[in-house]
Amino acid sequence: MVLFSLTTLASNSIVKIVKSIATFYMEIKIDRDLCIGAGTCVVLAPNTFELDDELKVVLKKSKKSDSDEDIIAAAKSCPVLAVIVGDEKGKQIYP
Repeated sequence: MVLFSLTTLASNSIVKIVKSIATFYMEIKIDRDLCIGAGTCVVLAPNTFELDDELKVVLKKSKKSDSDEDIIAAAKSCPVLAVIVGDEKGKQIYP
């Protein structure tokens, strides 16, 4: 079972999600000010990311989940580093 908790941070341009799978938690932040809508994250992790009406990446509300490796690969594929991945303690994994 995958649980999603969505929170908008103070700047309103960064979206934060915590993904829980069993005992592993992954935090995904999206800096919408940096996002240029390249869409590589959507291609690599289509169950986690999608583009909105502004062609900016958002976190998809889906019961399906991409693997942790696919989510990290998606973050690494972003040409402007708009996708930030961290662990359950808030330690940044990428970039």
